[in-house]
Amino acid sequence: MDRKLLHLLSLALLLLLSGCSTREDFVVLNRSGEVVELRYKIKRCTGDTSGDNSETHQPQKLTVKEFQKSDRAWNRVSKADYKYDARDCSYTVKVAPDEATLVDYAYNYRGPDSDGSELHFEVEALSIKGAKGEILLEGRQAQTQFKLESGAYVITYE
Repeated sequence: MDRKLLHLLSLALLLLLSGCSTREDFVVLNRSGEVVELRYKIKRCTGDTSGDNSETHQPQKLTVKEFQKSDRAWNRVSKADYKYDARDCSYTVKVAPDEATLVDYAYNYRGPDSDGSELHFEVEALSIKGAKGEILLEGRQAQTQFKLESGAYVITYE
């Protein structure tokens, strides 16, 4: 009897500790028909950590068609194709028409209105410049402008 109880408790503990975590991507889509310039700045950056961020938040891309699939395998942008400014931990990258760019991701993110959501979101500022004008988002505004679409949080430049 004690042995069965021990197995049952072990199974319950295993199930409790193996909770699921989900990854939510933050993506900028370019649907403008022209190349745009995307610049984003990372939070929690100091002189000591700026070099650490250069690889951590490196831009990654997909075509919009690939992005719309549920199983995404993001492609890292080569260092020659983006600029990283260590002084303020910002990235600048060109985004082609019908291209999706991953700027951040978070685990167990439940939307901008959930408690502690700002702790999961690493982007401090974001700008998109193109022929149709500029979008400039800073602080909480940068976080709240991403809308849930195709299983990710998306800002679309049209």
